[in-house]
Amino acid sequence: MQVLNAFGSARRSIHRFLLAGFLIAAVVNPLAANAEAIQVQVKSFIAAVDLTDQTQFDSANSCSEKFNAFAVNCTLWGGEDPADGEVDSGQFRLWSQVLVDAQCTGNKVTKWKISGLSTSFGKEAFFQTSGNVSKPLSVSPSPGSSAAADRVEFGYRVRGQPLPPVNTALAAARARTCTFIWHEVSGSLSCVGGNPVVKATVKGSGFPSHRAWVDGNKTSDLPQGAFKKLWDCDPIDPTSVR
Repeated sequence: MQVLNAFGSARRSIHRFLLAGFLIAAVVNPLAANAEAIQVQVKSFIAAVDLTDQTQFDSANSCSEKFNAFAVNCTLWGGEDPADGEVDSGQFRLWSQVLVDAQCTGNKVTKWKISGLSTSFGKEAFFQTSGNVSKPLSVSPSPGSSAAADRVEFGYRVRGQPLPPVNTALAAARARTCTFIWHEVSGSLSCVGGNPVVKATVKGSGFPSHRAWVDGNKTSDLPQGAFKKLWDCDPIDPTSVR
């Protein structure tokens, strides 16, 4: 009987120890109250090109450029106009996303982690295009920390290009060195009244359009320039559309 009592007492002690450990773990969990994970998403997309607008095309190459624009409109079923930043909803040439995990105390960012840069590149008809991260994700003062900060800034750049036959067709219309379109994201994290505030803006090549969302809310919208912008190459980076 004494052995059984001792065994029961030991079980109760272990149970109390495990329960206490669970409570301590819950207290120190970095995703406790006032912690949020926020998505920053960007899409570069081709809106329908107005073939009747002569300002879309170079006057010396209007016919061949218009033929290419017609082909683009047909391939994209009349153009793209994404309603959200989700990769599964499509409607993009370039797509990117970063995740912002943040915890606030008052107006201070007390913990953060900015990571998970993801990319995807659209299809032309049924064929996959290509691209890469041309400027890796940078975060200042650091990608993650538990030291309090007033503001955290981040940024990156993604580029992509069409299929080789499309590049050949565009070069046949007018010689060019720039095959890459791109978007570049600049963002910040701060805290107001204990709540994280993430802001993000996008800039990009003169063609196509670029749009950004933060947690599903549109924050930046850059309509595309004229179709002839595809032959306006950046003098600093001749492989990219200016």
